[in-house]
Amino acid sequence: MHGTIPQVPGDDSSLKILEPGPLQKLALSFDAPPAIRAFLSIRVVEEVCKEFGIRREDLEGDGQYREQCTSRYAAAYVMYSNRLTHPRIGKRIGSRDRCTSIRAVKTAGKRMRTNRTFRKKVRRVQARIYLLLREEKARWQIS
Repeated sequence: MHGTIPQVPGDDSSLKILEPGPLQKLALSFDAPPAIRAFLSIRVVEEVCKEFGIRREDLEGDGQYREQCTSRYAAAYVMYSNRLTHPRIGKRIGSRDRCTSIRAVKTAGKRMRTNRTFRKKVRRVQARIYLLLREEKARWQIS
């Protein structure tokens, strides 16, 4: 099963779950233009909200319900996998500091290993971001 790319069930059947390899190859370099980084962080939050079925205000708010915390962890994990810095991730997930971002990424990593539903949702978000990022890089002519 390792190395295969299964179809993702859901509303958009054209998306596929991607292994970390292609995402890391496409990840932003640290010298990417700020506009691309801002675009990426905004789109990750939008896609996570769509996938987890919550509002943006709930993701960025102070609520500690399970759905809100889980979606924050997912957003932090996807942003970190695309090489955004912890301070930027913290700002995007609701004016939190970098320590909170570090903890969210660690917690999401543990959930990726143990929770199948969480893993499927995060991979769907990663697949959408992968496609958006590929289009955006082509538009900005970034290698």
